[in-house]
Amino acid sequence: MKDKRPILAICNDIAEFYCDKLRDIDWSSKFIGTLWITELYKISTQTDFIIASGDVALGNVKRGEWCANDILVIQELDSIWGQQLIDLGAKPLLLTCFESPLYAYNFYDKIDKIAKKFKYIMAPIGAISKAENLIKCFPLRFPSYSLKDISSNKNKVITKKSKAVLIASNKYWRYQLSSCPPPIRWTKFLSWLKVALILYVSRSRRMAERCQLHDKRYKIINLFSKNNFLSIYGDGWHDIKRYPQKWKDLAFNINWNGKVKEKKDVLSSYLFSICIENTSLAGYTTEKIIDAMVAGSIPLYLGDPFIDETIPKEAFINIASFKNEDELFKYLKGLKFDEIEKLIYEGQKFIKSEDGQKFSHESFASWIIELARQNI
Repeated sequence: MKDKRPILAICNDIAEFYCDKLRDIDWSSKFIGTLWITELYKISTQTDFIIASGDVALGNVKRGEWCANDILVIQELDSIWGQQLIDLGAKPLLLTCFESPLYAYNFYDKIDKIAKKFKYIMAPIGAISKAENLIKCFPLRFPSYSLKDISSNKNKVITKKSKAVLIASNKYWRYQLSSCPPPIRWTKFLSWLKVALILYVSRSRRMAERCQLHDKRYKIINLFSKNNFLSIYGDGWHDIKRYPQKWKDLAFNINWNGKVKEKKDVLSSYLFSICIENTSLAGYTTEKIIDAMVAGSIPLYLGDPFIDETIPKEAFINIASFKNEDELFKYLKGLKFDEIEKLIYEGQKFIKSEDGQKFSHESFASWIIELARQNI
């Protein structure tokens, strides 16, 4: 007998998320932006919904244990699991896009076509061109923290905080094409050439390249490091191959502290947190600025040109409002104690507000359940 309860299929093509693995909080904690799915599994026990990863849902449909018509699809990017479930009769409820067009350019090139199938979209509004898709688009809301992070947050005394921190991997937008294999190694050369051609013809990739912020990040790192004002955590910062030619000397001049284990604990030890997106795109804001505010660190933000429509301008420092990094650095050095205290206070105030808590895993999972309930 088939189970007739409504089913939410969470479809993502990342192998580490298959087989309902994100049900396990210890496993889910290893990946940025997935704990809302773990929370979804948890709260589903208090509802009539069944939660399953896309591969599990598809397997149950093919075995005749579930009916495709009972399944609502939550699909990230162009997941093959979501597409197959929809082809079998599942209902396409929500299309999400939490990745940058610098890396998910294949999806962004066809976002309007894919979005047409879905009742709702959550994606950067700057990536959507068709009016019918804009109408059903929710502003991108990257689930970034757990509500318990607020209640357990014990900010360090401001005078004991270090200066600025950057927690990120060292990625550069042209790294994929940084070294062309010699033609004599033809298999590797052809693979490289294929990637090069795809990158060249991708409209979304070209747009993202024009608006890339990696070079701006290097400029700020360079200035702050020269003034002993910055600590860096993350992968690739001592790998000279990761840097473009212009910035290779940075690898020897930064204060690199290796990988970070507890991001919130590290952030809470610094006055300022550099929060620069990979590219500037309307509506594209990731977890960086939220993580900083939760930890009681002041975000130095650059990315979404309309960020102050989402985050109160009193709660962060917008790098875009300065002519250059020298002007930014001078401003930071001139901040008075009460100004720093006010910025931290406004960030904490926002995180504890109704709008701020929409970025929590719990709130996002509850919103998904409510959206699904309205569309059974």
